[in-house]
Amino acid sequence: TVVRLELPSNGLKGTVPASVYHLSSLKMLNVRGNEVKLSFHGAGATKTLEELYLDDTAIVSLRGIDKIAPLKILHVDDNDFGGADIPDDLYDLSNLEELDLSSSGFGGKLSAKIGRMVSLKQLYCHKNDFSGTLPTAFGQLNKLEILELSENTLVGTLPTEMESMTSLKSIFIDSFTRNGAGISGPLLSFSKMPQLRDIFIGSQTLTGTIPSNFLAGITDTGANINVGLSSNSLTGTVPAGLSMLDRVNIDITDNLFDSIDTALCDQGHWMGGGVAMFDCAAIMCPRGTFNAAGRQTSNDDPCVTCGGSDKVDYLGSVTCLPLQRQEERQILELLFQVTGGENWKKKDGWMDDSVDMCKWHGISCKDDLTVASIVLGSNNLSGRPPKQLFELANLHFLWMYSNPIDFSFEGIEKAKKLTSILLDSTGLKSLEGLEKAHSLTDVDIRFNALTGTLPAFRNLHELASLSVGHNEFSGTVPSFANNRKLRTLRLGDNEFTGTVPEFAFHELLASVDLSDNKLTGTIPATLLQSVRPESKLFIDLSSNQLTGTVPGEFTKHHDKVTIYLRDNMLQGIDAALCSAEEFNDGDVAQFACEGILCQPGTFAPGTGRASREGTECLPCPETQHFGSSMCDEGGSAATSNFRFAWSLLYLIGGLAIVLI
Repeated sequence: TVVRLELPSNGLKGTVPASVYHLSSLKMLNVRGNEVKLSFHGAGATKTLEELYLDDTAIVSLRGIDKIAPLKILHVDDNDFGGADIPDDLYDLSNLEELDLSSSGFGGKLSAKIGRMVSLKQLYCHKNDFSGTLPTAFGQLNKLEILELSENTLVGTLPTEMESMTSLKSIFIDSFTRNGAGISGPLLSFSKMPQLRDIFIGSQTLTGTIPSNFLAGITDTGANINVGLSSNSLTGTVPAGLSMLDRVNIDITDNLFDSIDTALCDQGHWMGGGVAMFDCAAIMCPRGTFNAAGRQTSNDDPCVTCGGSDKVDYLGSVTCLPLQRQEERQILELLFQVTGGENWKKKDGWMDDSVDMCKWHGISCKDDLTVASIVLGSNNLSGRPPKQLFELANLHFLWMYSNPIDFSFEGIEKAKKLTSILLDSTGLKSLEGLEKAHSLTDVDIRFNALTGTLPAFRNLHELASLSVGHNEFSGTVPSFANNRKLRTLRLGDNEFTGTVPEFAFHELLASVDLSDNKLTGTIPATLLQSVRPESKLFIDLSSNQLTGTVPGEFTKHHDKVTIYLRDNMLQGIDAALCSAEEFNDGDVAQFACEGILCQPGTFAPGTGRASREGTECLPCPETQHFGSSMCDEGGSAATSNFRFAWSLLYLIGGLAIVLI
């Protein structure tokens, strides 16, 4: 009798047969690390399966998984579910005790239905794209011991119902790689959790004080307790109540604390014995001092004085503004030196000791203090810009377009606030490292000579605009399923092949340019159907090898669409499009179908359709497809250019010419 089927990382491919559910004694199925799919059709046949390991496989859906009622352990981490919500079927697994969804491309909001999973003891959802607030239903999970929600885009406050999770041992809701409002409001006391050992809610926007009864419910006061609350906006005094705990490692640096209760500075075992050596400085650097960690961790890393009028006013500071400005000026000076600054077109203020760096040409600062943007496009920079640029802590915009530079993304992961990078027309050769800049919203790398396949940018969850046109990318167009905030996608004039993606997960994607590629197949009827109906769509699929009929489904979801389809091999237009009067800026209202595409036997110079700007569909018996922009589809380039020139003459001079 087969009880366990374990085949991890075994080179399997294909689909696991449904007959596996008919193994009457099977308790565990482990196919992790294989390129296999698994359907849950027929899964109700199993009455014994308790453990299912599908991590790092090719599974794409969990629909129907509720049929495996006995399931206690489910791992589907390290997969790609394309930004999909967690299906309701999963929440119906009331016997599930351990669930791992980490790094699997889930999105949407966590449903209140999670409260149904009353047997759950461990929940891992690290590094997905969950948004919205934490559901109050978490309070119903009174058996939950481990809750891992770090590196998502959650917002709102910590629901007070979480205080009822009395079995909790570890909670992780850090967000060091994601921008946004984050978890805000007051910190809960977590005072009813006798077994709590780890609590990490760093790099969020928590406010107020640490409650006086914070962690007061811990029964084993000699246990090792780990607390991470760094990089919030917590204030006041670190309370004396924590002194009841003998062994605490606590990171509360980079907040707004005024003081530490002196009782905590006598806890010699705290901070791995650091308090015995460095007193309160082991917890947080005193006022007026700082270091990179915000606290003293060794004799070689003391808290140092921050001089000047801008000295730090809070405990646990990780920066010193006067020193930071000095370091940033040195970085800018290095940029000038290594990119031929003496030959720049504009260099007002640069390298002048009497001019504040915030007044230098192309430099803007946050509150006139630290560098926020570098805008040096078309300024004759050359050479390789230094990687130290990414150490500018408040850098949001880096625009170096139209310069002959040798740019590298090495170190870009240090630029935690970088949102916009424009490197079009720079001779960029590689995108290696770009995906480490998790805060990016705007990327422009057009007019370079980039080759190979285009990365899917799975980790750029904030990306709103991606422009990679006029390169030499090949392969299929990525689905960009993890980039659900995309609004603009420009991939024109490359070498992409395959079919047009549906972009099924993008509510905001209103502008798509895939023109001048080698795309084949038909136009998906569901193209951009997920985009909000009130959005005005722009779609350019011109100059590909698309076939079939232009679908009319666009009219069912959007009233205003600009769609360019010239120079494909299209055989028809759905009649619904011909009466969509607001399509193509009203051209359809005047020209009906010809406002979309000229019919076979006609052409329109440059546009392939009639418009109110002066183009009209002219006779050309040689054209066989809809949307020709030149007469003689199959003729030579010379013939086409000749006829196109005469067509322009027809338009400009109003000559009554019929091309034959």
